[in-house]
Amino acid sequence: MNGLTKVFVVLVTILSVVLVALIVPFVANTENYRQKVQDANTQLALANQKASLKQNEVEAAAARSAEEISKLKAEVAQLTSRITSLTSSLAQAENEVLTQRTRNAQTTAQLNVLTAANKQHADITAALQKELNERRTETVTLQTRLIELSRRNNDLEEQSNTLARSVRHSQEQMTGLEEEVRKLDQLIQRLPADQRRQLLSGGQEQAVAGNQPFVPSMSIRGAVTAVEKRLDDTFVQVNVGSRDGVEPNMKFWVHRGEQFIGTLVITRVDAGVAAGRMQLLQGQVAQGDLILTGGAGL
Repeated sequence: MNGLTKVFVVLVTILSVVLVALIVPFVANTENYRQKVQDANTQLALANQKASLKQNEVEAAAARSAEEISKLKAEVAQLTSRITSLTSSLAQAENEVLTQRTRNAQTTAQLNVLTAANKQHADITAALQKELNERRTETVTLQTRLIELSRRNNDLEEQSNTLARSVRHSQEQMTGLEEEVRKLDQLIQRLPADQRRQLLSGGQEQAVAGNQPFVPSMSIRGAVTAVEKRLDDTFVQVNVGSRDGVEPNMKFWVHRGEQFIGTLVITRVDAGVAAGRMQLLQGQVAQGDLILTGGAGL
């Protein structure tokens, strides 16, 4: 046996050993491989089922996407139309802006003219205002003088009216006194001579004693505050008293506006009020009627 044969035999032997090592595990694991193949087929079926479900989901999603795409295309069409309309409106707006800019330029030019005119007007107004202030000062001075003259005129008119009323009251009083004197003279003439002398002497004594009504030299004004009638006599209360210069037997003229009511002779005097009896009554005396005496009643 040559060397080559020996090598060949050795190689065959080694190959046999290797094949045995390989075949024995394969034969021993043949059932395991079959089970694995079945498991793999089961998994493959499950994978195919899942793939089918996924395919359905993908198709449903594709349908929804197609519907959304259709809606989006419709919205795109609407937006395209809107953009077209807005583009047209924008063009019109740009035209209006250009027109408005032209008007603004014209307005600015007019405003400049008006500003210059306004400045000139302001200068004229300032001059007129200065002159107006001077005139106003003169007017105030004249108005003050006019008010003073008006007050003086009113005072003079009041004094004139007071004097006129005083004259009328004096005339009415004189008429009443003359009538009273005439009646007294008639009565005195009817009396016997001795009674006539006694009455005249008694009257003189009473006048000397100071019991006759008198008119003071100073002016006193007031008003009737209360009226009381006792039989045929009428007594009144007035709102002036001793602190106003009122004294017993002082005579007042009572009037209501321009109407002469009668005369009042004071019989009782307090500090702030006085009372007396009405004489020569020619009407109904009432609360609020005015009384006056002294310089105002002459």
